[in-house]
Amino acid sequence: MQMLRSGLLGRRSKLVAAGVMSSLMRGSDKKADGLSLNGWFERRRVPADLRSMIEMYVRLTTYCDLPEQMAATAAISQFALAQQGVVYLHGGWQSIVDPLRTTVERSGGVVHERDGVESVEHSDGSWIVRSADGKSLAARSVVLACGGPATASRLIDRDPGWTEQAGPAARVACLHVGVESAPPIALLLSMDSPVYGSSHAPPARLAPAGQGLIGAMRYLRPGEPHHRHETEAELVRHVTAMGVDGIIFDRYLHDMTASYGTPLVDRARPRGDELASSGCWAVGDWIDRSGDGEPVPLLADATLASAVAAAGDVQRFLTA
Repeated sequence: MQMLRSGLLGRRSKLVAAGVMSSLMRGSDKKADGLSLNGWFERRRVPADLRSMIEMYVRLTTYCDLPEQMAATAAISQFALAQQGVVYLHGGWQSIVDPLRTTVERSGGVVHERDGVESVEHSDGSWIVRSADGKSLAARSVVLACGGPATASRLIDRDPGWTEQAGPAARVACLHVGVESAPPIALLLSMDSPVYGSSHAPPARLAPAGQGLIGAMRYLRPGEPHHRHETEAELVRHVTAMGVDGIIFDRYLHDMTASYGTPLVDRARPRGDELASSGCWAVGDWIDRSGDGEPVPLLADATLASAVAAAGDVQRFLTA
């Protein structure tokens, strides 16, 4: 309702928005089948100002700025899922890593730290994992949780279609700013530029009591070149517009991978179980283990969903 009252949209856009936004909130639209996000806009005759606003929200929910190629169905389902909000981790990702490691070790597992894997070879019904220091481990099954499809394919010295099917990685430039207090504007999006800014602490406990942590991000298109100083300056301006005051520290990350794949309109995403018959699975945010008619999970949701599915597959494989 705030959007419909906003001066950002013209009268015609507000009339069109009622139908388009209901599809986005519902998470499905038959008119989106087989189309890119841009193709869906054209089919629904979405005016330019409303299109810019929807693209802004899609960037926020998918970390992707590729409307001419991204599958509209994936963008729409992710938009609906985002209405449930996000989960912030007090203490960051380490708050998951530490108890996970404890669980592994208590269950008899062994964690090999700082031991880079050079290759994963299949020989005589077993998988041989070779590390950089010459050590090797043998196992009946292996799960590749090593980043993107290119890395997984390189390790096993074959590509079961993963790299092409996953689509291009979503890349971002990031600026993190530690501040003396939370800014007056907690979330600031842009319709004119692929930039966003948000207060991460609070709500999460990621800073000392009374202080805050701001994250700003510029979404990058595949292969897009960008100048370090210009991009950093753009993010600084965006953070400043949030009312940030009393900066304690800042950290700029020029080119980061936000997701190792993008769901494209002309191909199905990898399932990660293409080599299951030999005891090998891949997991990550570029994997789709959803069933027919189910929403396509993205980002951390895709990573967790593929990991749960692979764990179940491994159990069945080892007990068969």
